[in-house]
Order: sequence, then structure tokens, then C-alpha cells
Amino acid sequence: MKNVLIFLIVISCTVIPAIAFAHEHAIEMQAKIKSIQQDMRKDLSEGRTEKARNALEKASGNFHAIEIELGLIQTLMQAGEYRHALSAAAHTQAEHPDEIDSTLLYAWLMAIGGQTNPTTQLIEATLARHPEDAALTLMLTQIKARQLISAEIKTSDAIQLKPFTSARIPNAKVRKHLTTGILINDEKHVITSLTTVEDTKILQVRNGLGREVNAHIEQIFPTANIAVLKLDKPLKTATKVILADKTPFPGSPIYIIGFTPATGDAADWPQLKVDILGTAPSATSGYPIHVKKAATGSGVFNQQGHLIGIVDSDNNKIMLPLDPLTDYKKSSKAPTASGKLAMDEIYENALSNAVQVLGK
Repeated sequence: MKNVLIFLIVISCTVIPAIAFAHEHAIEMQAKIKSIQQDMRKDLSEGRTEKARNALEKASGNFHAIEIELGLIQTLMQAGEYRHALSAAAHTQAEHPDEIDSTLLYAWLMAIGGQTNPTTQLIEATLARHPEDAALTLMLTQIKARQLISAEIKTSDAIQLKPFTSARIPNAKVRKHLTTGILINDEKHVITSLTTVEDTKILQVRNGLGREVNAHIEQIFPTANIAVLKLDKPLKTATKVILADKTPFPGSPIYIIGFTPATGDAADWPQLKVDILGTAPSATSGYPIHVKKAATGSGVFNQQGHLIGIVDSDNNKIMLPLDPLTDYKKSSKAPTASGKLAMDEIYENALSNAVQVLGK
């Protein structure tokens, strides 16, 4: 009995310090993770995407933490690599199916890229296990309403459902989201809705990666309700926007890409909505759209990823910029891959060529 008592005392003296050490180690690791997250946010906000990426990749090699994986996914998005981010998010969610952050971020990326059916299935399966989660419940409600608003969804500090950016043009006045536009091939002009910008003299545009530049109205086409903005300096794009040579036939799949007005002045990622091109009563009256909440000025793309028109949401139709924009079509003849593009590739291109138009 005495030997047993001595043994228990020895074990206790060994285990208690080990537990204390493990606790201290866990606290130290969490502090490191938090520091890495803070550095990532700062770097992404100030445009140092590669620095953030390198630091996160190095950290992922040193220790395994879901916060680092989520940080890498968000960094890939900010770098414009939507398909890579989507693949990484799918992997992380599969590894951590009951971590709400991993499901929330993966679901958000699928939803803004137009993949609402698999998103709905993923959220419903997760809510069956976690019915009390308010963020997933709200996202599901938004998807069913066809109106995704990131600002309304509360997340943890590990993720953010929009770009990290504090970038603002120096001395910019108080401004608001006016409309969406599409940056065309020469990287100096944006096609947008005339009625939303015609009375505004102070304009800026910002793409889905958070990059901003001043702009002004260069030319207007009142009968088509189209304005062409000239940028003060080029805004680089990953892939050039080609103006389509002809309108697709009615019944063709189309992709509508723009920014929700609910974003306000905040940076955001664009959203893609899938639709079918309707039949126009005449060549000049516009083509009807069927999806709800399509933002004015949104670009409308065919299956080759070519721009066929922009949305005039007041009249619930697509106005075709091809006829009046003859001169601008000449600058949109960059080589392009033949055949159809995958929907996620069309969305990835839009991260840099879809823009918010901001004004006073």
C-alpha cells in the first residue's frame, strides 16, 4: 500500500507540471496565431498580398491551425485567385465540417460565384447539426431571397466576407455606392448606367480586389442609358473584357455580375447571378431579365465570358452596349480562348474587371 501511495505521488508530480506546460504552450500558440492574423489583415489592407501569403504559408508549415488555413483562403481571394480559394475552402471545410467558420467561408465563396444550389445543400446539412447558428441561418435566408449582403452576417475574427482594404483615394470626399460598372479591354474605360452617374461630378471606381482610381464621364449614350467613364490611370485586370460581336440567341445562359447597393461605401466582392436571356420586342428596347436584385450597371456575360450588355434594373432589362460603342469595341480585340468558359473562371475574371462606381 505504501509503495502504491509513493507511485501515485510521483505520477501526480509529473502530470501536473506537464498539464501546466501544455496549457502555457496552448496560450503561446494562440497568441502567435492572433499575431499572424493581425499582420495578415494589415498587409492585405495595404495591398501587400504576396507578403501576407508568404507569411501564412510559412506559418502553415510550422503548425496546423484552421485559422491559418482560413487566412490563406482569404489571401487567395484578395490576390484574385477565386478558383484556388474555392478549392482550398472546400478542402478546409471537408477537414473541419463542424467548424462554423470553415463552412461559412466556403458557402459564401460558392454563393457569390453563383453556385447557390450546392451552397444551400451545404448550409442545410450543417444546420441539421448546428441548428442554433445565426450566421448560417441568415446566409441561407439571403440566398433564397437572391440578395447576399455580407455586412449583415456576423462572423468571428477568423474570417471576413469581403476584401480587407483600407485603401481610399487621398482627400476623397464622403461618397456612396452609385452603381456597378465593367472595365473594358484598354483598362482605362468603364461602361456603366447613365442615370446613376450623370449628375455626379466626383467619381471613383473600385474593383473587387479593393483597388481604386478617380474617374470622370467621357461620353454618354442617352438612348441606350449608357455612360462611359474615363479613368485617371489604368486599372490593371487579370483578363481583358471583350465586347461580344453579337447578341446570344434568346434562351442562352447568361451571367450577371455586379455589386449589391447594400454594400454602401465598403469594399466588397462582386456577385454572379445565373439567368437565361429573354426575347426582346425590338433590337433597341433591351432584353428582359428574370433574376431578382440584379444591380444596375451589372455586366452581362455570355458563356465565352464576353460582355453582351449591362443591366438597367429600373426597367428590369439588359441594355446592349454593342451598337453605340463602336469606337470602344475597337479596343476590345485582345486574343481570347475559344469555346465556353467555366462559371468559376468567368467569376474569377470579374474580380478585377467588375467595379463599384462611387460618388459624392
